[in-house]
Amino acid sequence: MAGPLHEWVRPLVVIDGGRDNTARLDELQLVFELDPPLLDDYDQSRYGDLYQRMQFDDELFLDVIDYLLGTYAGWRSRAGLDKILVLGGSVWESHSAPPESFGQLQRRVLGPVKESLEALKADSLRAHDHLALAWSKLMGRNPDPSSAYREAVRAVEVTSKPIVAPNDAKYTLGRAIGQLKANSDKWSFVLEGASPAQLADMAGLVWTGQLDRHGTDDESVPLLVSQEQADAAFHICLTLCRMFSGGLISRA
Repeated sequence: MAGPLHEWVRPLVVIDGGRDNTARLDELQLVFELDPPLLDDYDQSRYGDLYQRMQFDDELFLDVIDYLLGTYAGWRSRAGLDKILVLGGSVWESHSAPPESFGQLQRRVLGPVKESLEALKADSLRAHDHLALAWSKLMGRNPDPSSAYREAVRAVEVTSKPIVAPNDAKYTLGRAIGQLKANSDKWSFVLEGASPAQLADMAGLVWTGQLDRHGTDDESVPLLVSQEQADAAFHICLTLCRMFSGGLISRA
């Protein structure tokens, strides 16, 4: 894929006639803290220098693509990149996450996750957007587990509020858990013998696991949640959202 990917990068860092886009190449040099290019009499191209660096550093190659994708690539360019990545069997794909609709490289979404997200869109577009943003922050080139965790929790709050406490202006997932446990007879769940309180326990795993939701003077508490914790929380939240938005739990 190296050849086609270089051809994708090139129009974004050169201008008409194949001349270097000096401002953009200066920007990449600053962003990635690259040494000044060593140009010789045979190759006075700044892009040629960057091309050579990317040939020998796959991580830099991917980081440059990710940066250009999120900063300068239009939708046609993003579509062209995704075609290259799909045909080349890459583990990466181009992705635009609402509401910002920024482009980024993201690890390819597995079938069940993608299908569940698409199914959720029909029931709750806002919850879908929170979870799509969570996934992008979880699986991008520069993961942000804390933000991913926070967006996943917000998605559950969006889908559960109309069922649990539609008139609660200060609604949170924590308040939902309390309501479901204290007044479980107010709701019914489609699974025979299951209780809304058990659903609350499931939500409680996410709520208590969000270690960085508030500040604390307890030195034993990590400052941030881990990638693995955010990943687990995302999948639990996706399931909870499908249950609340899909009518699997309702008022009795």
